[in-house]
Amino acid sequence: CIRDRTRAMAMQRSSELSDLVNTVFQELTKLDFALNWCIINIIDAPGLCNTVWAANVDTQKPPESYHMLFEDYPFHHAMMEGYLNRDSKFIYTIEGEEKEVYDDYLFSQTEFRKVPEEAQLASRAMEKYVCSFTFSDFGGLQTVGGEPLSDANLDILERFGKVFDLTYTRFNDLLMAEAQAREAQIETALERVRSRTMAMQHSDELAEASHLLDKEVRGLGINTWGCAFNIYRENDSIEWFGNEAGLLPTYTVPRKGIFREYYERGQKGESLYIKEIAGEECNAHYEYMSTLPVVGDVLRQLKEANGSFPSYQIDHVVYFKYGYLLFITREAVPEAHDIFKRFAHVFEQTYTRFLDLQLKEEQAVKLVEEKQRLEKTLSDLQATQQQLIHAEKMASLGELTAGIAHEIQNPLNFVNNFSEVSRELLEEMIDELKKGDVEEVDAIAGDVIQNLEKIVHHGQRADSIVKGMLQHSRSGDGKKEPTNLNALADEYFRLAYHGLRAKEKSFNATMETEFDPNLPLINVVPQD
Repeated sequence: CIRDRTRAMAMQRSSELSDLVNTVFQELTKLDFALNWCIINIIDAPGLCNTVWAANVDTQKPPESYHMLFEDYPFHHAMMEGYLNRDSKFIYTIEGEEKEVYDDYLFSQTEFRKVPEEAQLASRAMEKYVCSFTFSDFGGLQTVGGEPLSDANLDILERFGKVFDLTYTRFNDLLMAEAQAREAQIETALERVRSRTMAMQHSDELAEASHLLDKEVRGLGINTWGCAFNIYRENDSIEWFGNEAGLLPTYTVPRKGIFREYYERGQKGESLYIKEIAGEECNAHYEYMSTLPVVGDVLRQLKEANGSFPSYQIDHVVYFKYGYLLFITREAVPEAHDIFKRFAHVFEQTYTRFLDLQLKEEQAVKLVEEKQRLEKTLSDLQATQQQLIHAEKMASLGELTAGIAHEIQNPLNFVNNFSEVSRELLEEMIDELKKGDVEEVDAIAGDVIQNLEKIVHHGQRADSIVKGMLQHSRSGDGKKEPTNLNALADEYFRLAYHGLRAKEKSFNATMETEFDPNLPLINVVPQD
């Protein structure tokens, strides 16, 4: 239990729940549990559904999650009743005709059909399923074997279940933190594209914007092969394409073939159209594209370098008022569909602004008498540029704030979690003292001391981060004052580290300093 508790407290990402299930499976096996399956059930009673994390003795891959519905099967009714009653020791046996029916349902109509065939066959070959549960607020810890668990093993399973109750709290905290960090990352990417397109003064700059769009989408972990802006004209479109390799000059797209299909879908009111292009259709598409000016030259060079055109791609066409954005990927990215739509919404807003500016420029060139209007337009552009500078600063501040908040949340989570574990350990110590087991008391006391040291460490870490932020936000009056440059350098050194952590969550570094202890105070403005 201590090893599982430690593994739970060490989780940094919600995806690590799979590793935790595997740890429980291994630990129970070491305790002579005869198991075929070890399962965590995360139950949504109002929604009548269940997220199942399952480890199996017959598979050679990490535990996976499966979404299940509580349907009209005796086992499901019994399981829901056990959960609602929060039974700490609940056993249900599936055998005979009930097992045959349930196996057919499980491995053909649920996500358990993804289980490797050898594991499915091994489960079907079992004479019966003895399902043992210990339920808590989040759901239940479950084992499946061919024989009933002993009373002693049911007690052990109950103790493991209590650990998982604490684990799921940690899991939900991580999910929330990840969602917040992801949203901040998406908003920052959208703001960069918005800022760049708002700064456009000529239509040629859309090429740079398409390159930035592709860069920002890939920065969100969406592996695109390229991105394009397609702006409608009366009988054709103008397109700007960019990808990791660079930019293409502007080119004209006739309203024929696949481009006519994309246009008509948009005219019907669709917001997102996804088209898989494979085999001969994909080759024919590129052969046609290679006949077009500008883009054709590039594609012919691509074919000469690679020996052939790509044989498969997925086009994600996202529509807005003036045309559509095109995102090309080599694999399905359903999680990115909403992000694509948000980029299209941003581009529609900024392109509307761009058209307004373009119209004003044309009128200023044609009408000399509107000189004052031209000057006002120029003044508006300068003001817009200042707003862009401010917007970029705010975007950077948002990244830093998200990073600092994440840095503070981590040690606070550790303080809370290790405090809870220490309380449980002290309760166990009381029980062992009553039993007179001095050796076990010493072991538990050692664990408590170790937890308290971690609480102090993470408390000091949070205190250090808060002090650094307070100093960073302190406003100055522009007057010089005696300043310790060592302390000032150390403070901003660490703030720079947190800023980098906000942009690259996986980045870690050991910071080393070597200050001159004899350095005198210097009369400067610290904030400057």
